[in-house]
Amino acid sequence: NQDPYIISNDHCHLVIGFPTSEMCPQVTEVECDFYSELSKHGFDLNPLSRPDSNYIVTKWDNDGTPLQYVLNLCRNVVHTKDILCPADSASCLIRKDQESSTKLKFVNLGKISDDSKPFEITSCQENEECADSELKVIYKNGDKCEGSDDKRSTTILLQCDQGAIMNTPEFMSDDGCQAVFRWKTEFACPIDTTKEIKDCFAKDS
Repeated sequence: NQDPYIISNDHCHLVIGFPTSEMCPQVTEVECDFYSELSKHGFDLNPLSRPDSNYIVTKWDNDGTPLQYVLNLCRNVVHTKDILCPADSASCLIRKDQESSTKLKFVNLGKISDDSKPFEITSCQENEECADSELKVIYKNGDKCEGSDDKRSTTILLQCDQGAIMNTPEFMSDDGCQAVFRWKTEFACPIDTTKEIKDCFAKDS
């Protein structure tokens, strides 16, 4: 918290600013590390979860209008003076309001819930040795879909890439009901639990 300060004073109306964390939206988080029974490996996506900022993915609409997708991982989005997404959204779309050329519309593309925990998926057959797997995160129960009463959702597919340390999500598709992003990062790779153990000896004293 910071000390209050005067924003304006016209001798008739005094406006005071009071920065405080008490006015910030409540943070909702889920576990970002897990053990997969599918591959028998552990994964840790915590380094990709941002407590102070968001991931911004920009896409241009057919008419040249910029669309901004705001994402975070394993938590809801961080509010700033420019990002006023719904407080419970983990994925949000910022676009121009069709009813006003000067206003922006913030669309909730999915909330954090217990179902938002990352998990592993694969196209490999059972008991087959292969590396064709990726991690999946789903945010559900956003605003209404375009043209239906279903709720909007976001799917993030994370792929293991040892050379990509902090790459950002890549837009794949948005059909007006489900937005899909692909994310190549080293943090989607299994945690290396194998360590070299040197010979050791025990001696009775």
